[in-house]
Amino acid sequence: GSFSIITVEILPTGVLPLIARSLGETEALVGTLVSVFAFAVVFFSVPLTQLTRRMPRKALVLVALAVATAAGILAGAAPNFLVLAAIRAVGGAAHGLFWSVVGAYPSYLVEPGLVGRAVAINSAGSSLAGVAGLPIGTWIGQTLTWRWSFVIVSLIGVVALFLVARFLPPVQGAH
Repeated sequence: GSFSIITVEILPTGVLPLIARSLGETEALVGTLVSVFAFAVVFFSVPLTQLTRRMPRKALVLVALAVATAAGILAGAAPNFLVLAAIRAVGGAAHGLFWSVVGAYPSYLVEPGLVGRAVAINSAGSSLAGVAGLPIGTWIGQTLTWRWSFVIVSLIGVVALFLVARFLPPVQGAH
């Protein structure tokens, strides 16, 4: 899930000229899509985390991952820049919520002596996104279209949703 979400977050940097040409906008304007996403993460993380603090953690991971994944898929269908920016903002808000839960999740699953290892494993998808996800997403965009790069990377999030639903144990978060 983190691989898909992080790759979608940074994907505009790899397909920026393709998006700009396709939507008839400048590359400078299209570059703000990364900022829109980041500002949404910053602006919505704390309020959404506060609003959802009593929700079961696993359900919250699933909801945040589903919204972020849907936003990635919808980005591939955006008819213009403003719609794409709005979709990116929604994806950023879900991304912030996802990480507010997923960041602490490993500490609920393992013994205290294994938390470091669990966090490292949990972070592997994020690292892999920059090393492999962005180049692969860029290649997809250049080979097919930028729209397909968002959709295909987001489909990895769909697979992650099923895996999380099936295999991630529920935990009791802080109330």
